[in-house]
Amino acid sequence: MRSGFINAAGDHILFMDADASTALVEITHLTAVMADTGADIVIGSRVHLPGSHTTVKAKWYRRVAGRTFHQFVRFYGVSGISDTQCGFKLFTRKAALDIASRMRMHGYSFDVEMLLIARELGYEIREVSVNWTHKPGSKVTVVTDGVRMVADLIRVRRNSARGLYKSPRLGARRVEDTLPQSGIG
Repeated sequence: MRSGFINAAGDHILFMDADASTALVEITHLTAVMADTGADIVIGSRVHLPGSHTTVKAKWYRRVAGRTFHQFVRFYGVSGISDTQCGFKLFTRKAALDIASRMRMHGYSFDVEMLLIARELGYEIREVSVNWTHKPGSKVTVVTDGVRMVADLIRVRRNSARGLYKSPRLGARRVEDTLPQSGIG
């Protein structure tokens, strides 16, 4: 994900779950909010926010696990966001590069780390309800990955307290800049 952000070419960068739990057509909601509000980051949410008319189809135990994890997120990481883990987020290029260059996590908790860094850097984050459907074959195991994600939250909070997100770790070097020039255009 970090590499994708750093090597993306657009003015706006979207990332979405590979299983397309949120259909790409939902991007219209995120881009509209970004255009209307000037937000730097607009994230999809599986929570029904005021005025939303969205559908979320998930198994009951995933809903319970998600709500439980969210309580840990509020305590250890990012408060004021209803759903940090929905894999459908739109960033301005500047915000994406700034955040990706500071990230350190490698697991499913990278969403929380991204949003915490965004807050620390002063980026405006908006949340938009999106339609979402659980897809069979998910790689996330509720218990095992859930415990790992809570441990990651503690690491993210510790990294923040130690000031590790204040300076970029990676440069925004594009893949094309590292390839030999072939003369073919």
